[in-house]
Amino acid sequence: MKVVQETSSHLTLQLRPWFLWLLGSIFGVAGLLPSLFLGSQSLLCDRNPPPGQCELTQTTLLRKQSQTWPLAELQGAEVNVSSGSDGSPTYQVILRTREDSIPLSSYSSSGEERHRQQAADINQFLQDSAQPQLLIQHNDAWFGLLFVGIFTGVALVIILVFGQIVTVDLDKLANQFTLTQRGVLGVKRIEHPLRAIVSTRIESSRNSKGSTTYRLSLVLNSGEVIPLTPYYSSGYDEKQRTGERISTFLGLAPPSTNSEHPLVPNFKDLFTLVTGGTAKREHAIATYRDRLQANPEDMDAHTQLALVLIMQGEKTEARNHLTAARRQFLAEGKTDLSNQITALIAQVDTQDN
Repeated sequence: MKVVQETSSHLTLQLRPWFLWLLGSIFGVAGLLPSLFLGSQSLLCDRNPPPGQCELTQTTLLRKQSQTWPLAELQGAEVNVSSGSDGSPTYQVILRTREDSIPLSSYSSSGEERHRQQAADINQFLQDSAQPQLLIQHNDAWFGLLFVGIFTGVALVIILVFGQIVTVDLDKLANQFTLTQRGVLGVKRIEHPLRAIVSTRIESSRNSKGSTTYRLSLVLNSGEVIPLTPYYSSGYDEKQRTGERISTFLGLAPPSTNSEHPLVPNFKDLFTLVTGGTAKREHAIATYRDRLQANPEDMDAHTQLALVLIMQGEKTEARNHLTAARRQFLAEGKTDLSNQITALIAQVDTQDN
């Protein structure tokens, strides 16, 4: 949060979520892009009047393109298979003429059965001279509209729900705390007497991959906790500095934190580690060490490594590992991570071998 005003009696902080506004805009544009390039394809081959001709028409929002050639030039069709960005196969029907190769659509897509059926229909028409006409049509415009709907929905959620301008106003003369969240949907204002604030707190949330995000909250004497932002985000140090500024202004203790990683595995992991024996636990230890080699800030790996070491009767090794990690984080100025390691060390010290 940026300081807007700071005197001995008045402190005003404000957060303008530029990154979220940019992210929402990117999602909105990303949703529109497929609709510009996806469209319909139509192949019409007609034997009448002789000698007959084929016309391929490709239509998108940006353009309509058609090309024709004599039917006698068309030699056949085949399906070209390639790999998509995620490694899954994609398909494209290729028309073979005497002098060229013409793609039926301008891009590869999924749906092997559809593409192979289209190629088979073209080849069947060429072999059956009694068939007067061939028409193959396909429309992908709906897929572009689906992208528009999904990405536009995400963009709206980001901008409307999370893209609010947050203003925190602390006024000693009026004994007033005011939290204002201003967004497209309107203004939300929370007010309390300044003396009702008893502490600041940095709350944490950890996802399944071990990444931790934070938000700064105020704790009232009633026990109510008021988050200053409607979402969690990275950047512990920035939130700690903001919390310390508020605490200093109000004469309170420095911000507390709940960013602990408990040394408790879920039931499935616990069952596997217990029933798998020493070999299973040693494999788990090697796995967690490999994860930390790739990402030293993987708090879940630090936590689980310490847990498995304790299960192996190596409590000292678990503590030594965490102590070395804390020393490294402190040397790098990563206060939030060193604080979390300190909490883990305290838990290790309470464990029985």
